Amino acid sequence: MTTTPRAPRVCDISRAVGRILGKTQRSAANGWDVITDGGAVCITLNHFYDRDDRAAWDKIHAALGTRYSLTYTHILADYTHMADDYHGCALIEVRALPQENTTMTDTPTAPTVTLSLPGKFDDWFEGTALAQGQDDIDPECKITREAWEAGKIRRTGRSYSRTITTDSMTVLSVLAEYAGNCVEFNSDDPDPAEVRAAQKVVARVATARRELRAAQEAAKAQQDAQETPTAPAPAQGPQKAPTAVHQGPAPVVARVEWTKTVRGHHNGVMSFPSGAIYKITHIERARADRGAKGDHLAYPDEGAQPEEGPAITWGLDALAAECAQHAGYTGPVTIEQHGRNRLTRR
Repeated sequence: MTTTPRAPRVCDISRAVGRILGKTQRSAANGWDVITDGGAVCITLNHFYDRDDRAAWDKIHAALGTRYSLTYTHILADYTHMADDYHGCALIEVRALPQENTTMTDTPTAPTVTLSLPGKFDDWFEGTALAQGQDDIDPECKITREAWEAGKIRRTGRSYSRTITTDSMTVLSVLAEYAGNCVEFNSDDPDPAEVRAAQKVVARVATARRELRAAQEAAKAQQDAQETPTAPAPAQGPQKAPTAVHQGPAPVVARVEWTKTVRGHHNGVMSFPSGAIYKITHIERARADRGAKGDHLAYPDEGAQPEEGPAITWGLDALAAECAQHAGYTGPVTIEQHGRNRLTRR
């Protein structure tokens, strides 16, 4: 199957160069800019000295050279009244890399999971050296940046989220590490919304890890079963029924029924196919900086709360995972919400 590469867009190249050279350095007169010239997207470098243009080109080529075809052209000019080493500007033409023809094969694709990053955390993460490509020398940082940049942004009113799809445990581990750093080092000038968003990322990464691990084990079991040679059936005699192949823990559905709301506390019931039932509460205004350990809690629906206390988590996804484990399930958990107060941000 032949693939046609998408042509570079001005907006994409502008964002990329802004992360490399700095957004504040964008200037057609003295800095960098992105234009279209004859239908092609071009980066202009018009610093005061030629050596600054060449230094900028080195940074752009190191960061974008594997993703685009870059052609550097130095444009001479007669500026005799300027410094001796000022001779003009540079023009970098950006085109899509040529794609080789590929043939569709029967090779199975790797299992993937999706991870939703709240806008507050995504804004914080965008300012890190990793997201700006400065840590690309580390392979783990590079694949995390590429997965983050490929994420799809979804806007809801004034807020937004970025959904990342990945098949890499490394990407999930790096994002969890940065989310933990966001919580730990957000103390000098704390932003409660930023801290809550980072805590949600930690909880969601934990769920995504379990789902990806289960999917990878199921895919490996299926691949092993396909590669195992089967003995030929006997010419005579009864035929054996095929043995079912175990493909890892099956997913389980957690049904959540929201019943009533009292002063910002949303109460409800979470149930599983086995009959296990848990009373749950979502506390709307729970904040970590005020000592809260989570914004969701649950305990078995067996009258009094257990002596060890309720399960407390940040986010409904993490709470469902803990309740499922308590109920004896080991596979991934899917939540079905019912009632008037269904949560849109979990």
